[in-house]
Amino acid sequence: MLNARMHLLRIDVLRAVAIGMVFLHHAQICLFPGYLSKTFHNGWLALGDMKDIVLNLGLGGFGWGGVHLFLLISGFLIHLGHLRDLDKGRKFVPRTFFSKRFWRIYPPYVLTLLFFCFSVNGGRYVTDPIHRTELLSHLFLVHNLSDATMMEINPSYWSIALEAQLYLFYPILLVARRRWGMGRAFGSIVLLGAIIQFANLLGLPGHWSPAYVTNVFAFWYIWAAGAFLAERYKADRRVVPFQIDPLLMAVLAWSAMIFCHLYQPARILTIPILVISMVAFFEWWLHMSIPSRLESSMLYKVLISIGLCSYSIYLIHQPYLRDLLNNFGRYGNEGLALVIKLAVVFVLLFLISHAFYLLVEQPSIAWGARLREANRKRSTTPR
Repeated sequence: MLNARMHLLRIDVLRAVAIGMVFLHHAQICLFPGYLSKTFHNGWLALGDMKDIVLNLGLGGFGWGGVHLFLLISGFLIHLGHLRDLDKGRKFVPRTFFSKRFWRIYPPYVLTLLFFCFSVNGGRYVTDPIHRTELLSHLFLVHNLSDATMMEINPSYWSIALEAQLYLFYPILLVARRRWGMGRAFGSIVLLGAIIQFANLLGLPGHWSPAYVTNVFAFWYIWAAGAFLAERYKADRRVVPFQIDPLLMAVLAWSAMIFCHLYQPARILTIPILVISMVAFFEWWLHMSIPSRLESSMLYKVLISIGLCSYSIYLIHQPYLRDLLNNFGRYGNEGLALVIKLAVVFVLLFLISHAFYLLVEQPSIAWGARLREANRKRSTTPR
């Protein structure tokens, strides 16, 4: 098994992949509005030319899957940390767990939330009742529960609320794991997600609405898949059977996902098969032997740096992305010009995010750790 430092560096590279996918997806939306093909002919997605094919089936078209990769990473790291704590005789303490999660995500989130509220909309989030409701729903991380508030202020923030809600379900997963074992607990969560997706086919009220199809019960299995992968990894066992190359499994599943996206009757399977592909790729990446030349390369170090501040990039990148792309490249969206434009904007966002990571994210985490330590000392000091 990899040592902790090497393991975390590998995860940072995966985070870089996830944020890169999200950035490309949102950039594609800005640069090619209306690119998404929604017309089907005899059950197959109608794609007119090579440009349609690239935009709909390329990495930018499936870049929304970066959010799913982030969920897998979150479930993996949190559960692996818990398993390692158990090895050291430390039990799960909800207060400590939620404190760590709060100081990790909430202060940076609130700071950027308030900035975008007033930089984009001025004082309307104070004076207008509808905007006040939107702001309050975001402050309490419930804005993803309604289509009316889900994409307001900063469209990327719906998944921050989802992540916070998934944290609330982690103690339930631990109880189920203790009673049934991780395999059965995970299987039950997968079944729950399947039932919710099947309800779409029945045409129940709210079906296919963004808030419904991305609700915490529908996406819990993705986060839990990361936790299941951590369980197997900690036990030095594989999710993908040994006789199957996990990278080949990832490629085959990705191909199957594209098929499901193209064939309308199978579209409901697109995300589940995407998750299978990502789990296989995740496992391959965990166990593969990285050449020393690659580990010492500038590219690898850059990816690690991007992964470290991926949360900050996610928080700040979207509201002004269209303006940035237009400002740094009024020379068109074709060929080399497009590559240069995307690279310049991403580098700028990375530099801002890196500063935010150092000045806000890290101090917030450290402040939370100091508070927990102070509380621990108070609780153990004789009176």
